[in-house]
Amino acid sequence: MIDIDYTISLGAIINTAVIAAGGLMTLGALRYQLKSLDQRLADLESEAKTQTEILTTLARQDARLDGLDTRFNDLIAHLIRNPECHL
Repeated sequence: MIDIDYTISLGAIINTAVIAAGGLMTLGALRYQLKSLDQRLADLESEAKTQTEILTTLARQDARLDGLDTRFNDLIAHLIRNPECHL
């Protein structure tokens, strides 16, 4: 039969404490990285919002320019059909 020693030695206590401390330090490092990533993600979201607003403004300006282009082409076509017209 196998004899099992149930005594606790100082080495076992130190070993357990070191492993527990390492685990806690790892959790702390992961929490810090998570907070850092959360901040970076928030910054990226605000940047994406700004870029969306810029693209929306550009699209509006493009639509306005298309409207002006259409009106200008209509005016030119009207002047070509009626050369005696003086607007």
